Order: sequence, then C-alpha cells, then structure tokens
Amino acid sequence: MGNRIPAIIDTAIIKLKVSEIYDSTVTQKIFFINESFYCTMTFPYYKKRSAFHEYLINNTMIVRPPFNNSNHDLISPGYDNILARSITHEVIHSMECKRLGFWKAVKSPDWKIEGYAYFIQYHEKVVEGNHLKSTFLLPYYRYRKVKEFSNSYGSYALLVGFLLMNKHMTFDQLMMDNVTREQALNQLEESVQLHEPNEPKT
Repeated sequence: MGNRIPAIIDTAIIKLKVSEIYDSTVTQKIFFINESFYCTMTFPYYKKRSAFHEYLINNTMIVRPPFNNSNHDLISPGYDNILARSITHEVIHSMECKRLGFWKAVKSPDWKIEGYAYFIQYHEKVVEGNHLKSTFLLPYYRYRKVKEFSNSYGSYALLVGFLLMNKHMTFDQLMMDNVTREQALNQLEESVQLHEPNEPKT
C-alpha cells in the first residue's frame, strides 16, 4: 500500500484542518500493528477498536478494520477513506493533548474527548453557493429517544456536534467543567422536540 499512503495522509490532513485546534506542529508516528506481537499484547486495551492512541509519545496504532466479523483488511484498496478517518481520529487526540495539557486531556470525560475526535473524523466542509458550509454526516437533528444515548463514540459525537454546530461553542468552551453531558442531552432533546413535526391527532 506504500504508493497509497501519501494520498491517505493528505485526506487525513484535510479532515484535521476542519478542526479549530488543528496544529501543523504536532507530529504523529503511525504504526500498522495488525497480527503483530504488540497487537496481541495490547488486545485487552483496544478490543474492538480499529486504532488507538498512545499519549505523550503521540503514537497512532492501526489495528484492523472497524467492522465486526469482517474478513477485509483495513489496509487493502477500497478502505483508504476509512483508514484516513481512523488516522484523523487518533491525531486529534494528540492535538487535544497539546491544547489542553496532558493531565486535562486524560482526565476529561470520554464523551468530550472521544466525541470531538469522532465528530472531526466525520465532519465535512462543503461549498454551497458562494459559502463554505459545515456539515456533520450523522443526522443528529433527527435522532429519536435522546435519553437512550449509549456510551458509544457515535453518541458522544452527536452531542459534541450539536454543541459545536447548533450552540456555536468553541472547543475551549466545550471542554469547560460546567458543560455536562446531562446538560447537553437536555438541550439536544429540546432541540429535537422543537424541530419534530407535530404528530397527527387521532
């Protein structure tokens, strides 16, 4: 896959530049560890993750495709965009660490740290008319049963995307201690109810 790596990295950089905390001085080492001894040794840590981040030394470990029961190899042709998103997610953790400081980053709740990284890996900016419009590929504004959010990265990203795009928070505001998950869920629930069509009366 050597000849595809530059294009994959370029795609990841484009995605990273969407983030307000993008920092070109942050360096990242990327390792493909699938089926290696290190992969076996660290399995209890990453389990079903397709990649994981090592803080302080800014290593990104690419493990396997993010699909359950998949026979496909993450580094095979056709998965370049998925690989770019995985790299984007892990590099964002390095940028979060630099922005917040190590201890703040590791002590911050997962719904913020992981949610922001997941949000950025799926966030796009598209040209609409003469304007650059931000979009989020997960349709959070149509999400039902808000109170049943799971502890998944996708659910975390829905909350983060709502706060950044609808409430116009900055990253620094998002990371403030007084911004809680319960508060964000309540605000999202109110927004969903506000934009839902009225149920027909029977």
